[in-house]
Amino acid sequence: MGLAEPATDNLKSAGVRPLRLSLLVEDADVVRELNALDNPQARDEYAIGALRIGVLALRQVRGEFDVAGLRQEAEHLLATLNTALSNHRESLLAEIKHALTAYFDPSSGSFSERVDRLVSKEGDLEKMLHRHVGAEDSELVKTLVAHVGEHSPLLQRLSPTESDGVIRQLEVTFAGELDKQRTAILAEFSLDNQGGALSRFVQEVTARNATFSGEIGRQIDGIAAEFSLDNAGSALSRLVRHVHETESTITAQFSLDQDDSALARLQRTLLQKLSEEEKKNTEFREQVLSAVKSAEARRDEAARGTQQGRDFEEDVFLFVEREAIACGDVPERTTAAVGLIDRCKIGDCIISLGPERAAAGSRIAIESKKDRSYDLAKARREIKQARKNRGAEVGIFVFHSDCAPAPISSFDRVGDDIFCSWDPTRPECDVNLRAALTVASALCTRAHLAKEAASVDFDEFDRAILDVEQAANGLTDIETWAKTIRSNGDKILDRATEARASLLQQVGFLKVKTAEARSVLRAQQES
Repeated sequence: MGLAEPATDNLKSAGVRPLRLSLLVEDADVVRELNALDNPQARDEYAIGALRIGVLALRQVRGEFDVAGLRQEAEHLLATLNTALSNHRESLLAEIKHALTAYFDPSSGSFSERVDRLVSKEGDLEKMLHRHVGAEDSELVKTLVAHVGEHSPLLQRLSPTESDGVIRQLEVTFAGELDKQRTAILAEFSLDNQGGALSRFVQEVTARNATFSGEIGRQIDGIAAEFSLDNAGSALSRLVRHVHETESTITAQFSLDQDDSALARLQRTLLQKLSEEEKKNTEFREQVLSAVKSAEARRDEAARGTQQGRDFEEDVFLFVEREAIACGDVPERTTAAVGLIDRCKIGDCIISLGPERAAAGSRIAIESKKDRSYDLAKARREIKQARKNRGAEVGIFVFHSDCAPAPISSFDRVGDDIFCSWDPTRPECDVNLRAALTVASALCTRAHLAKEAASVDFDEFDRAILDVEQAANGLTDIETWAKTIRSNGDKILDRATEARASLLQQVGFLKVKTAEARSVLRAQQES
């Protein structure tokens, strides 16, 4: 059947080219399942889906396991957590910097501004002292002027210029007393007299100033204590403890040394998933290997039977028939038919090229053998006779892979005869027989064009045939590489190790960032 064209966009994104398959389905169960769908398009889509499931199952047999999804989720989780921690650190540092700047900034801080207003020139302290003990306009001077000044009532009464002359009469009487009062007043305003008014005033002012200075000092000491790491109850100590606790919590959650940490739980989950997948893959491989061993046992048993040669000829014809029909050619089974040579039946089958071919009507004779007695010389003689007996221009001799002689590894050509090895139980050998059919068609076309026009350039044909031969000979390397697929199961453990190393690297990155945040806080404290 012809499968539907695959989605072009999907193939382009995957970087592969579309592949058209023409398949002859002979399995009874598969045929009944496909015949249940009447719509040809729906039947093709159903067959494509079944083919994809089978390819995926074979891929699992080879031991492939992709942990890219789990690794991507773990990296995404770590990246999100790293971003959140960085944002929190930046916002916390900004808030601390803003608070300290607003209070202690030398140019605009409220603390510096209050101290400047108190002790600076024209400040509150200077104004208070100047107002009470300053010159001329101080409270002390005003009081003295009001009581004993030039215009005071006392001096007016004692002035010698009074017209009534009472002062003059009393001047001598009160001169002595006035001297005593003057001496007493001067004593009150002398700093040598500890009991004087001025001394008591100075002492009171000094005591109040000391009280005020003590309060300012206590406030400054209290503020400094709040930003001292020596005080366990200070605001800065509590902030540092909170940062250390946060750091310890984050480090604990991303430490593999603690069984209850988030990273340890993630590791256990990943290892459990990997173990389950490895167990499933192991069981599946064991089932497939058991089935393969059973098939090999049946194949060996069939190979030991008397019908092994006929079975191989039948397998070759069925394969050739499918390929010929897909290319528009006509296959014909000739095992029991006598050919052009009298009483000669050599030539198991022939292919007549279809009408759309450049060499339409040309014939390809095919002979197949599962016999260890055939060497290359004997095979050449027999395929040459098969070409003559069937009237064919090109011959193909197919060896069973187990019986192919030493010179024939997978594909070879001698003149118009092609020799290849093939095993119906090994799909990787199909390309050998398919390449032989392709080269044979090319040789028929070249021979046909040579008959029609001798001037035709056959270099392109020769190069194409040579490319096919080289590709077919390269199948030996492909078979060797295919045997190494089973060893790919160890790559699953390597992927898990890489994922664990990546997680540990992210944990180290978080520790470095935490240390940087701690250094920034310490630098701000020292400044």
